[in-house]
Amino acid sequence: MALGRLVAGCIDMGHPRLRDFNCKHCFSRSKTQWEALTDAEIEIMSESAFCREYDPGEVLFNEGDQCKGVYCIRSGLVVVRKLGKDSKYVLLRRFGQMGTTLGYRPFLAGDCHRGTAEIIKPSIICHIDRATLTPLLNNNPNLGLLFLKQAAVDLGNAEYELLESMMSARARLAHAIILFKKRYGKLSSDGLLEIELPLSRDDLAAMAGVHPETVTKIFRSFLNEGVAELTSHTLKITSIDRFLAELDGEYI
Repeated sequence: MALGRLVAGCIDMGHPRLRDFNCKHCFSRSKTQWEALTDAEIEIMSESAFCREYDPGEVLFNEGDQCKGVYCIRSGLVVVRKLGKDSKYVLLRRFGQMGTTLGYRPFLAGDCHRGTAEIIKPSIICHIDRATLTPLLNNNPNLGLLFLKQAAVDLGNAEYELLESMMSARARLAHAIILFKKRYGKLSSDGLLEIELPLSRDDLAAMAGVHPETVTKIFRSFLNEGVAELTSHTLKITSIDRFLAELDGEYI
């Protein structure tokens, strides 16, 4: 991916608003913080939300942008990258998919975005601006409580990632891969687990904290040892027991 500031595909880029969506009928709302909203509040958010389709490569926001609201992902996949000290993008251990709300932490903190969010798969995303969200938070303490709970979960994940950084490269890559199992995993015709890897090799490497060349070597070793086989962007796990053993990792 080219370095530098990317053009954010936000609401002022002339894209048409999808007007046939209503938050009341959103199939992911009941599993998110937005379940705390009353019927009247849902109508307010529906009238104000700007929903549109995004194509792969478009950007929701850039690192350093002022946070003007939050983004609710109705479908698709978004990754959040952060610019490292070497001026190369590194992937945060965070990707947004159906039901994820992006940008809530800088919004609540009154901060700028700390990463760049890029669309990976065709997505439908709704933007809730500050003027709409602030009264909802002020008038509905349960909504704020659920966002606080999510912040605590994210903090716990960050602590685990710190511990995970002491694992072997193979274990870190296995952990990165297994994150996609629930959403992109399926059983093949021969009964083996297949996991689609929607990220590039470089993004997987950044996610696991290893060099891209190391990812290639690990996949080759998985194949030679009969653990897993990579075909295009799909990893077929040929020995589930041995792959699960990789998740335990070795601490260095």
